[in-house]
Amino acid sequence: MRIISDTEVTTHILPRLTLSSLLHSQALAFLSPTSQCPARISLSTPNYTQLFMPARTSTPSSVIKIVSVPSGANAVSGISGVNIVFDDETGKVSWTVGSSCLTALRTAGGSLMSSILVFGGSDKGEVRECVVFGDGMQSVFHVWLHLRYFAGLQRITVVVGSHRTVSPEQVEEKGAQFRSHLEDLCKTSPEATASWTMRCIPAQQQEEVKVALQSSQLIFTCTPSTQPLFPHEYLSDCKQRKHICAVGSYKPSMCELPADLVRSASEIRAGLMVDSIEACASEAGCLTQALGQERLKESCVELSKLLPPVEEEGHESDYLAKLERQASEFGGGGVAEEKGKGGIVSVFKSVGVGLQDVEVTKLVVRLAGDVGTEVAF
Repeated sequence: MRIISDTEVTTHILPRLTLSSLLHSQALAFLSPTSQCPARISLSTPNYTQLFMPARTSTPSSVIKIVSVPSGANAVSGISGVNIVFDDETGKVSWTVGSSCLTALRTAGGSLMSSILVFGGSDKGEVRECVVFGDGMQSVFHVWLHLRYFAGLQRITVVVGSHRTVSPEQVEEKGAQFRSHLEDLCKTSPEATASWTMRCIPAQQQEEVKVALQSSQLIFTCTPSTQPLFPHEYLSDCKQRKHICAVGSYKPSMCELPADLVRSASEIRAGLMVDSIEACASEAGCLTQALGQERLKESCVELSKLLPPVEEEGHESDYLAKLERQASEFGGGGVAEEKGKGGIVSVFKSVGVGLQDVEVTKLVVRLAGDVGTEVAF
């Protein structure tokens, strides 16, 4: 068995990770012809909720994702985790991979797929600005991956304090930490990223939030908010297309997007994309509160229905180009009749699919080479 630590993933694996290989891995997850993803098991401890999530795709080996989510007053902040790979031939554990950044990586990978379907191909140059709500690793990885693909993306606005009040000192500190994390990731990128500027503002400064939203083409929401992060009116009169990747709300009680915006997106052909209709119908408060479960199931389209076919081996380097060709053809049934119109706001809602964890872990293993420590097991 080989063990790869969180630090080794960050310092050795991420620099080897191309966008095409990441998107290929996530396509394998979304398009897997057979899969097993049983309900997660949870254990409650005095300070943590421990989650155990086994899953398997059509590619060899099974993966169990294990995380500890802080829940008590004395818990250490942050979510620690590990992904365990079981070999099909021996039945034994073959790899143990630190997964603290892998959830953010695979979620952002799914979001980038949706963004490419909307703005990829010949429309790539339209993307110049983005707004991200939240300052955690999900937010950082969303911005990082989109910077790598959209070379014209140069202005970033980070909105903090959406679900709690923050002081000016905290805003400054959060902005500095976000910038530092993003700069470190950009240094690891195999692809060169363009120069960018970033500012951090508190959610209470609504006029600045409104201006940032109206001038941005991409919006990322990565918070546990139970109330919409902005009113629909901020975007309803915009003249340019926008795409929202909403990944923060994962419970029926949570909600990041205004109901009118969700309903408007649901009326556009493939304007409301999701990672899993079944999962979103039970977990995505943003959608269920606006649409109800039945209408949600009727009006959403799963991302897998818009992706080009994927081959398991030997074609990792080609998948980004295939996805761009799909975007040029308007997603083969995606936002076809709406593309080219101004004022369209599309949404991709993700609550996270366990199969994504399986394939991103296998990708880390394929890229590992001699990284990690061999342990007799």
